Amino acid sequence: MNPQEQVPLNYEDEINLYDLWKVIVKRKAIIIGLFFISILSAAVITFNMPKIYRGEAILSVRVFPPKEIVSIVGKMDAEKKGNDSSNCISVNNRC
Repeated sequence: MNPQEQVPLNYEDEINLYDLWKVIVKRKAIIIGLFFISILSAAVITFNMPKIYRGEAILSVRVFPPKEIVSIVGKMDAEKKGNDSSNCISVNNRC
């Protein structure tokens, strides 16, 4: 093939970003309208749905025998009586 016979490349089928931008600007009313219609329909559907609330809890209670309760209360009373400002002894070593 001769260099003079080369066919110039045709780039008319390329995507031009400026042309795409012009189409978006031209149709911006439709784009914004569809966006707001979507938001509005989602809000209407959400507010019309029934409100269903559900909660579960399992409570485990340990039963102390009476003697253990008395011993715990006795220890707490002894700590309160022996706890003055000069003698600073407690469970966490704090006053």
